[in-house]
Amino acid sequence: MALPVSEMYKKMQVRTAPPTELLLMVYDVAIKSTERAIAAMKAGDGAEANRHLLKAEGAIDELNAALDFEIGGQVARNLSSLYDFIKTSMVEANIKKEIEPLTHCLRLLGDLRETWAKAKAKLG
Repeated sequence: MALPVSEMYKKMQVRTAPPTELLLMVYDVAIKSTERAIAAMKAGDGAEANRHLLKAEGAIDELNAALDFEIGGQVARNLSSLYDFIKTSMVEANIKKEIEPLTHCLRLLGDLRETWAKAKAKLG
């Protein structure tokens, strides 16, 4: 079965993107999925919220897996701890169907993404 043009474009974009751009793309997935999970919870659709949270958690796992502790040292360890906190908060919020922890996760992810985007802009 042929992929829709939009899917083909996304796949090509991921394959050709530099590492910093890939990092921002993964943050975008985590943020957008968390926003959609919050909207689904507000609408009372637990199954849809779960689906989006699983996608967000997968993105967090990708961010954590991309860390290089040898090069990144303490910064990488701190980021890993923060990613673990975010993922644990998402899992607990999903189980309890609570929006507030997800809102907090969303703020953290947004702040982290903004920091990486600024670093990318500075480095060129």
